[in-house]
Amino acid sequence: ILVLYITSSAVGSNPGLGWDSTEALALYGWYTMLVYVMSIPGGILADKFIGQKKSVLVGGLILCAGHGILAVEQMWAFYTGLLLIVLGVGGLKPNISTMVGGLYKEGDIRRDKGFTIFYIGINIGAAAASLAVGYVGEEIGWHYGFGMAGIGMLLGQAVYMAGQKFLKGVGDPPSKAEREKADDGLGRLISKMFKETVPSILFWLIEIFGVYLIAAELMGWPVASIGYGLLTMFLGLVVGLMAVIYNELNDIERDRYVVLLLSFIIVIVFWGAFEQAGGLMNIYTQQKVDRVVMGYEIPASVFQSVNAIFIIIFGTIVAGFWAWRKKKGAEASSLFKMAVGTMVMGLGFLFMAKASTEVLGGTQAALIWIILAYLFH
Repeated sequence: ILVLYITSSAVGSNPGLGWDSTEALALYGWYTMLVYVMSIPGGILADKFIGQKKSVLVGGLILCAGHGILAVEQMWAFYTGLLLIVLGVGGLKPNISTMVGGLYKEGDIRRDKGFTIFYIGINIGAAAASLAVGYVGEEIGWHYGFGMAGIGMLLGQAVYMAGQKFLKGVGDPPSKAEREKADDGLGRLISKMFKETVPSILFWLIEIFGVYLIAAELMGWPVASIGYGLLTMFLGLVVGLMAVIYNELNDIERDRYVVLLLSFIIVIVFWGAFEQAGGLMNIYTQQKVDRVVMGYEIPASVFQSVNAIFIIIFGTIVAGFWAWRKKKGAEASSLFKMAVGTMVMGLGFLFMAKASTEVLGGTQAALIWIILAYLFH
């Protein structure tokens, strides 16, 4: 409901912020990006200091606070709530997935199925929240919807805290030796980045461009941004360190490293498109899709549940198919699965293209096109 709240009129029985779609999507884009970027410090915090189990615990508590503050009808609360959610997800998102992997030994055939159970659990929450929070937010009050999400988060947190006894040996803090080794490794990589020619050149070229973007914004030049400048400088550090790591690898490790980078590209493309659901597709559904069924206009946010429901239905089927292939000795690589998933998702946008032709024809788009798009996504 976030983007719908931002774009709703600032007057009326259920007022929003009254921003236009461009401003709303810009904020949503930065907010979503920061959620993903915070996985990096969140992962470092867990791996080097407190462990995944405690990181998820702390992240979940911060998330509860963030959703609770969003229920307050004040602009300070709006920005504070979003900031806390970003920080909370940074502690939770990367580390809870790592813990799921830690439940299984390498090569365990149940691993894929375990992640499917985990993913379906997430999507049960996504489906229930979209139906309940979406209806309450649009029909009763946006801040009641935000508060309801906080209640759901508290219930999840309670379950996690009650289940700590089942996670012995999973996500524990690193030993003193492991911590010292990790600290020495990062410091050594940064030192080498400034000494080696190629990593150093890559780092400084990207840093200079980032500084240029910041300076251009301060000077009032077009196509510049302090935010993008800071992001570029951060990426410069990442690229420099990755170049150092590449130089230290042998030929076999370099091949694997390249495959890892290819998987990054696939993941970026996939989530960049998939995350349109909460922003662009949400607004499109509200403004340009005929949502009237049997005389009742379905709230636009309710359609955020469609994708999650399809994942619940097909998640076990797909996981079962890959497990069957593995038993037959024809296991597909993770990279292959990811590539296929990205191509299937791309087909979903063809249905959005069809919806757009109906809108251009002077009518609202049929409901079936948005549903089929979410099916393929």
